[in-house]
Amino acid sequence: IMTDRAEFLAARAALRAGHTIEGEKRLALIADNADQAHTADANLDFALQRFRDSDYAASKRYDDRAIKRGRGTVIQARAEILKGELLLAQEQYADAAAAFRAASATLMHVDTVGDSVQALRAIALSRGGYALARSGKFREAVSMLVEFLGRYAGHANVREAEFWLAESYYNLNALQSAQEMYRSEERRVGKE
Repeated sequence: IMTDRAEFLAARAALRAGHTIEGEKRLALIADNADQAHTADANLDFALQRFRDSDYAASKRYDDRAIKRGRGTVIQARAEILKGELLLAQEQYADAAAAFRAASATLMHVDTVGDSVQALRAIALSRGGYALARSGKFREAVSMLVEFLGRYAGHANVREAEFWLAESYYNLNALQSAQEMYRSEERRVGKE
């Protein structure tokens, strides 16, 4: 009898080799025997692999399972972020924004505090703000992007966030604020 970890590794190897049916069977064994968090983590791993392979339908299926089994955990937040990225790839901006909002809300209630939680929160806020701006919900985008920039000024997504904040201000006819953001972005780019 294989351990849950061995089953997980065998399922991952089968899926990576393109043996979807074998991988699905092994994943079902894990689901029957393992605790919820382990199963959620396994599903998230498979979802990420399918996302990297541009198999968005399979990725969504695994991601939905991870969200269901990882309720209230960092795993759920990671799965919601992946769901948001899947929806962005399909240009479903409003639904993507909802996924990023859900990830951010989950992370607000997670007991664990640490760099990984903060990194996930930064991604949820910046990508959520982007999705809101792309979906035309500019007021909500401004709120989320301002929060991101206020909390995570050194994050890799700052330039993108500043651009979409400026675009959101422009679309709200807050031209002075938009101009200030564009100038801030120009200064930052000029220094690089």
